[in-house]
Amino acid sequence: MAPAGVMVRLEADALNSISTLYFKESLWTYGFIRALLTYCREHYEAGMIHFEEKTTLHVSKCNVDAVYEACRELTREEKLLPFFILDEMTPNANIEAGGKNVAAFQRNVFRACGLVVIVMGTDSKISNLVSQSVGSYSETRHQWMSVVPRFPPYQVVHHTTENEEVWKKIVEQFPVLKYIAEGSRGRFSRCFVEEVLKYVAGRTTVRLRDLLDDAFGKVCLRTHKGKQFMSNDDGKYAQLMAISYTNAEDSLPPTDVDMGAPPLKKRKTDVGTKSMHLHFANLMDTRLTDVFLASKQLVLDNEKQWKPLCCFPGMKEDLLLYLAIMGGKSYSGYYNPQLQKTHSTKKVFLDYMEGKGFSVSENKAAKSNNYKTFENMISHAIFCASRRNGVAGILFDNFFGWLLGELQNDLTMVEMTHDSKPIVASKLFDGYKKNMPSMMIPFLTPPNVEWPQGILDLNTDFDCNFGHLVRARNDERCDVYVKGEER
Repeated sequence: MAPAGVMVRLEADALNSISTLYFKESLWTYGFIRALLTYCREHYEAGMIHFEEKTTLHVSKCNVDAVYEACRELTREEKLLPFFILDEMTPNANIEAGGKNVAAFQRNVFRACGLVVIVMGTDSKISNLVSQSVGSYSETRHQWMSVVPRFPPYQVVHHTTENEEVWKKIVEQFPVLKYIAEGSRGRFSRCFVEEVLKYVAGRTTVRLRDLLDDAFGKVCLRTHKGKQFMSNDDGKYAQLMAISYTNAEDSLPPTDVDMGAPPLKKRKTDVGTKSMHLHFANLMDTRLTDVFLASKQLVLDNEKQWKPLCCFPGMKEDLLLYLAIMGGKSYSGYYNPQLQKTHSTKKVFLDYMEGKGFSVSENKAAKSNNYKTFENMISHAIFCASRRNGVAGILFDNFFGWLLGELQNDLTMVEMTHDSKPIVASKLFDGYKKNMPSMMIPFLTPPNVEWPQGILDLNTDFDCNFGHLVRARNDERCDVYVKGEER
């Protein structure tokens, strides 16, 4: 076993991208890369290297010069050099117990070879890699990484011909299914497509609004069970921030890459990186960003400091985040599947107001900030209550019961009484008795954002009822109101 001092030196060498480790030593990783390049040259196709059958590669230790020569052999034969994708890379492998920074080591190996490598992972993993930058002992400014924060629209790929035919048929009947799948992040889209296929299997007739309610509920539950963000206070407040829509991408100013960088303190960073780790916030960088390492700091090419700041995606960038993950007919926006318990809006906001959370109530359209926390709590309660009957909308009397429930310590639909006799909410509004019982509250957006037209079109032909929740300007003399769509 190597002495502790040697282990520390080796760890430092692995993190230093211009260490002699990468340019003088023979490594097994270099040998594996050389073997792949040789295989690529001998079985050349302009496509993915895919081993469908068991294949033997002859791997031996070599240095970086041997990899250079393998690259030159490809280029001499006028063949393109491949790029490499590292998926499921863990930024730190048991580092507290002496484990290596695996991703940093692999990244530096490919950099030394002059080959392109894409480290696949969430924005959360990118932020974890940032802490490794301080481990580089290079004093010269050099490019440390390029962040590719967005991927192309999700491509629906089916494992069987049968599923492909079923999907094609149901999309021809309801084109909005494809619109939703392609307008959401891949994780949600895969779940959505799978649940749509399960729902339509064996059914001779399908009503779209029932299909959507079922699929949204299944996507919501699977996502909650995977992330478990409602089991964690920070994750719970990230959900609160997402519903508030005050930190969504389309509500923020341009990033440093889009324009001259403003001071960091002026940039909206309320949700913090915890919302990437626990929830579904993204890096604020919206296009390819070259990041350089200089004096143990990460900087842009204009020398402004770069940090992994984050925000939630806009409505059009991630439809299922707002259609499914924030609650619907099956599960409320504050449902915790681990406890099988739905937190009321009041309880979540009380926890926040006790100092456990962060600012979630900014209304940029308001002229003042008076009572903004209370206004935001009411808008959240309306939002959650509006979704309890799914995309068809909810009758006012039922909506009002759920709204009162959102303002209790424990969520339940409240049954109203007068002189110990049950009454319905519509009877409380004198002068509106004729219209109130039949009034429908639509399936609402978060405050001050609109559904895309592709979603609103469902109100016309498919008995859906999507609408908007508005936190008004103070001079409108109305704090919060619901805006429906004509059908």
